[in-house]
Amino acid sequence: MNGFMGVDKPSSSPTDLQGIQNGLMAQVLFRQGWGNWAQTSALLFSRDLYSILLSHPSLSGLYDWGEQNIGLSTEWTWNPNPSFTGVLGARYDYNSVASHQFSPRLHLRWAPKEGHTLRVVAGRGFRNALPLTEEWGRFASNRQVRYAHNPIYSGWVWGGTTDSREIAWNAGLSYSWNFEWNYMPGSLQLDAHSTQFGQAVIQDYYTPGQRYLYPQFASGGSTSPLSSNTLGAALTYQVNKRTEMRLAYRFQDLRTMYLDETGFVAQNLILPTPFVPKHRWMAHGSHDFKGGWTVDATLQRYGEQPIPGTDPASYPALEVAPAFNLLSGQIRKEWKGGDVYLGVENALNVMQVNPIDGAVHPVTGAALLPTDPIFQTQFDATRIWGPIFGRMVYLGTNIVL
Repeated sequence: MNGFMGVDKPSSSPTDLQGIQNGLMAQVLFRQGWGNWAQTSALLFSRDLYSILLSHPSLSGLYDWGEQNIGLSTEWTWNPNPSFTGVLGARYDYNSVASHQFSPRLHLRWAPKEGHTLRVVAGRGFRNALPLTEEWGRFASNRQVRYAHNPIYSGWVWGGTTDSREIAWNAGLSYSWNFEWNYMPGSLQLDAHSTQFGQAVIQDYYTPGQRYLYPQFASGGSTSPLSSNTLGAALTYQVNKRTEMRLAYRFQDLRTMYLDETGFVAQNLILPTPFVPKHRWMAHGSHDFKGGWTVDATLQRYGEQPIPGTDPASYPALEVAPAFNLLSGQIRKEWKGGDVYLGVENALNVMQVNPIDGAVHPVTGAALLPTDPIFQTQFDATRIWGPIFGRMVYLGTNIVL
C-alpha cells in the first residue's frame, strides 16, 4: 500500500506511508463422518513478511518483520435429530508474535418447533494488529502521534510484537421466527452479543491535539479494556404479493478503558468508544407495480454518538454529535432488454456543518493554507460523524445484449 497526505513542501510536513505485505499459506484438511457425528480437522502453516516505511512529523521510521504461524484445529458436529445441532471446536496456534494460543468454539442450534430456531455461540479469538496502517485515514490531522514506549522494545506501534496482540472472548444468543400472517410470510429476528477483550490496542483521541496509542490489558483480571455489547431486532413482512416491509433496530454499547495521565481521575477511565451511535433504526418498504415498475424507500436514523472534543483545557475532551436521519429511494422500470432507474441518496439533505477543523479562518471563512498557524495547530479531518455531501440524484440503466 502507498498513501500520501499533505502538500509536498518542507514547510507542510506531509505524511507518507509505504507498506508491503508478502505471504503464503498452506492447509491440509481431514473430514470424516459416521452416524450422528462428523468431524473436520486441519493442519495449517502461514508466513507473512511486512515492511512499513512511515514519514510523519511526530513518528517516522522503517520497520521490517516476519510472522509465522503453525495451527492445528478440530471441529466436531453432533446432529442427533433435525431439531438439534451441536458444534464443538478448538484450535491451537503457535504464532511467532502471539506465542501459544488456544481458541475454543461452541455453537448450538435448537429448533423446538417448526419456524422457531434458537442459537447459542461462544468462543475465543486473537489477532496481531497493525495499529498505524489499520487507522491510516486518521493521519488526516495535525494531531501529534504519541505512543507508549515498551522499555524493552518500542516498535510495537507498527505491529509485530506481543504489545500489538489483541485477544477477546465472545458470546451470543439469537432467536428467529418464521411465521405466516393473513396468508403472507414474515420473519422476526432477535439477537444479543457480547465481546470482551483481554488485551487490545487503544487509539485515544480524547486528548485534544493528540492521537495516543498504547496496549491496554484487563484491569485486575476482570475489567475489559475494550468491550462491545449489542442487541438487535428485525421484522420482515410481505404485506401482499407486491409489497414488502422491513423494520430493524440495533443497540450498541461499545466502551474503551483509557489511560489517564493527568492525575485528575483514576488511572483507568472507561469511556464510550467514539463514532459509534448507541441507537440505530431502519425502515424499508418496496412495492411492485404492474408494467415492470418498482418503488422502494429506506429511512435510517443514527442516534447521538460520542466524538472527540476540541477544548484544550478539558480531559477527557468528549462531545456528543446530534442524531440524524438518512432517506434514500429509487424508482425502477424493467423490461425484457434491461431496466432504467432514478434514485436519490440523502433526500433530506443532511450535512455536518464544518466537518474539517482548522480548514477555514474562524472569522473570515477563507480557506487556509498549510503554512497558516491556525491550520498547523487545529487542522483535523478525523472528527467526521455524519454526511459531508448533501442530496444526490442519480439516473442509470442496465441493458441486456
